[in-house]
Amino acid sequence: MESMYYADTMAGSARFGELPFAEYGKPVVHAVATGEVSGSTPILPPGAAGMTLTTIAHLTANDMIVGDSRTEATGPFGIALRLAARRFAAVGLEVAGTRQLRLLGESGTGRFDATPAGEGDAATAVPGHFAVSGWSHISAEHRFSLPDGLLVLPRPGDPLC
Repeated sequence: MESMYYADTMAGSARFGELPFAEYGKPVVHAVATGEVSGSTPILPPGAAGMTLTTIAHLTANDMIVGDSRTEATGPFGIALRLAARRFAAVGLEVAGTRQLRLLGESGTGRFDATPAGEGDAATAVPGHFAVSGWSHISAEHRFSLPDGLLVLPRPGDPLC
């Protein structure tokens, strides 16, 4: 049988040939001119799903941590990131950024600087800017922890814990 490409028409942000994680390696029935042919979707190849969070932050003179975060994703992670970008655009990029910080347990303000990626983009990127209290990152032992910044997607492996 010739090469097959699969599309999930229910995953609104999936690109043609790109499937959500749960749909790789699943049985399928192909509609053909006569009868039916069974098979399966391909197993997710190594390197087909990637996610990177880059955060650069600094402590200001007035005890705020100010920084920029950029989440990039490809493959099934890209599907989730495009969905998140659409939600952010729908509620407002500043409202969404501040809400995202609150979900992460931070007090401060945030703003996403991206709208949903175009269909031709192989990778998806959602940049943002944030300002949070520096005091909440200093422990009783005077240790300083860095904020995650505007973390959009769960880290790979987090759901396994």
